Amino acid sequence: AYVATAPGPGRLIAFETSGNAPYVLVFTEFQISIYRDDILQTSLAAPWSEAQLAQIAWAQLDQRLLIAHPEIPTQELTRITDAVWNLADLAFDEVSAQVAQEPFARFAASGLTMTASATTGTVTVTTSSPFFIAEHIGVTVRMEGRRILLTSVTNATTAVGTVIETLTDPGPTTDWDEQAFSPARGWPIAIGFHQNRMVIGGSRDLPNGLWFSKSGLPFNFDLGTGLDDEAIAFRLTANNDPAIRALISGRHLQIFTDVGEWIVTGDGHVR
Repeated sequence: AYVATAPGPGRLIAFETSGNAPYVLVFTEFQISIYRDDILQTSLAAPWSEAQLAQIAWAQLDQRLLIAHPEIPTQELTRITDAVWNLADLAFDEVSAQVAQEPFARFAASGLTMTASATTGTVTVTTSSPFFIAEHIGVTVRMEGRRILLTSVTNATTAVGTVIETLTDPGPTTDWDEQAFSPARGWPIAIGFHQNRMVIGGSRDLPNGLWFSKSGLPFNFDLGTGLDDEAIAFRLTANNDPAIRALISGRHLQIFTDVGEWIVTGDGHVR
């Protein structure tokens, strides 16, 4: 049956809620139109261009739809009522202000060190070789697990930041990392839910990365001490350097890449 004419090319996504007729979400350039029972319920502004819509990935959790694209911050579309929906950047669980349980990753070479000018307050952060770019402003780095929010970038080896968690040692140290997803590193490629965990597959700058949330806490990616129910992070490794394209949850988690398929089994093994 003819329902309506979309504003332009795009994607159709089904959104189902228990006991109710499904919604049809019409994604077009910079817009989401939401239909139910062939009636337009509402429209929202969205961040994706027509060209980017071909690469979006999504996964539903209850009344929320998570939408990923490697060049756009992952979005969370939440149904409040038939006609009221909210679209916002994905937010991870927080321990306290500015301490989110988000994934972190090491992008720099293993021997590159980081040094802070002090253990508290406003500090100058220095790396042993070029690392910083302008997009690192607003990004959190961790030194030995303690967070520093970068507020400005002076040059490729020097930045200024605010210590969020008092440092145990100002360095130099090779034990440091940064937010896995940011304007500096890009955003997730694939997203899904498997065995009571959120799973994020790949990003613009780490296309072979895999992150699993804590069991039962899909917005908490704290690795903790490696207990069975804590978060998991690893990278697919092969001679041909796989880049993750999609995730499918079934009996096992299927990982589709540009060079082949992997399976993650319940015991944590990758095949």
